[in-house]
Order: sequence, then C-alpha cells, then structure tokens
Amino acid sequence: MTIDRNQLIAEELIREHIRKRISLKIEQQRLAEEKIRKVVRKLVEAETGTEEASRSTGINVLADLLEKIIPTIEDDYKMLTTSEDQRQSFRNHIVHAIENTLRPIESQNQGEQAVSNENIEYIIDTDTLLEKISIDLDPEADGKDEQSVEGEFIDIYNDGTADDDFV
Repeated sequence: MTIDRNQLIAEELIREHIRKRISLKIEQQRLAEEKIRKVVRKLVEAETGTEEASRSTGINVLADLLEKIIPTIEDDYKMLTTSEDQRQSFRNHIVHAIENTLRPIESQNQGEQAVSNENIEYIIDTDTLLEKISIDLDPEADGKDEQSVEGEFIDIYNDGTADDDFV
C-alpha cells in the first residue's frame, strides 16, 4: 500500500480545513456564551440591586429617586398621543417645575455666598441703649391713679456681680 504524494497533500488540506472550521465553531460558541452571560448578569443585578454604589451619598439618593420618578413620567409622556404639541407642552412643564424646585436651593447658595463676601462691622453705642422706659401696669385705668414703673434697662454686661435688688 503506497500512498502517493497527492493523497498526502489532499489529506493535509482536509485536516487543516476541519481544524479551521472547528476553531471557528468554538469561537462562535464562546462569543454567544459571553453575550448570554452579560445579559444574565444585568438581569441578576437589576433584581438584586447589586449595582456598585457611588462614593457620594447625594448621587446615590438622586439615582434612587430618579429610578422611582422616571417610569412615572415616561408612562404619562407615552399616553400623550393626540398631537406633538401635547408632548412638547408636557416637556416644557416638567422642565419648568424642576427649575422652580431648584430655584430656592440656588438662591440659598447665592445668599450664603453673598454673606460670606460681605464685611459688615456693627458699632454699638451703649449710651444710646441706656433709654428710660415707662410701663403702664393698668391699661384699663382711665387716667386716674395712674400706676407706672420707670427705670433704665438692666445692664447685662455688668462686672459679673449680682444685683442686690434681685437676690
């Protein structure tokens, strides 16, 4: 049994072709399996909520809030089918409502920034604060036997000694 050279070349070509086809099939199966794994991984993460959280608490709270709000807004938006003007008006109202909601936060930040930039110095004149006061104890009195108390404001910045009148 002698095998000629042409048969050997043909056999080698067939083997090489079969190897390429097998390698190609294995690679296709690997890619398909990888795609399926990604989809399954996303489904599991969505069910269990195991997405990686952000380092910022504010971002995490915002993401949670948006996950609750977006489906509601999306459903309401999709129900508007009469005309494109309805949807445009809906978008404008949503944007306007968000701007109005954020406006107090912006004004607070601007107010804090303005206060931090101001250099206000208050000068208190203690002589002006020493006013005499008069208190009417019986407002229903018709002017007869009028009772009143007169005095000065109590000095709250005294030298640390207690007043003898109130002890």
